[in-house]
Amino acid sequence: MLSFILNLEDVFEKYVRNVLSQWAKTKHSEVKVRDGNKGKRNYLFHDSRVFDIYPDIYLTAGAERPLVADVKYKPKIDEHHTYLVLSHSLSMGAKKAVIIVPAFQGGDSGLIRRGQVCDADGIEVFEYHMKLDGDLESEESAMGKAIIELGLS
Repeated sequence: MLSFILNLEDVFEKYVRNVLSQWAKTKHSEVKVRDGNKGKRNYLFHDSRVFDIYPDIYLTAGAERPLVADVKYKPKIDEHHTYLVLSHSLSMGAKKAVIIVPAFQGGDSGLIRRGQVCDADGIEVFEYHMKLDGDLESEESAMGKAIIELGLS
């Protein structure tokens, strides 16, 4: 009997990216869901190529990059996750930053606004908690709508 190991962090990230891609393709074809781990390289600084960045997901709408998302398969988000998605958002010129996690038993689900960095022109930070133990089709639709439309707002 063969055995194998699934890295649920990778599986969840790819799952979320696919859900968002499908939702954007059917509802907002002007929005593209990008994998920051592949394709065009992105750099932390605009005037230096010292540090590469690899955001899990970012949206493009024409030449704009309105939203950057980091996907974590963890029950709790700490400040380091927020710092990471903020630095990626800032370097890519995005005004919205989202951390997407599964909603673990008894936790909140849906889009939660955490705050805005610096001032009214700063980056807005959100979390999206997705329930994986209910009606998955409606959860996928709710997440797609919330994240894609957040990027367009």
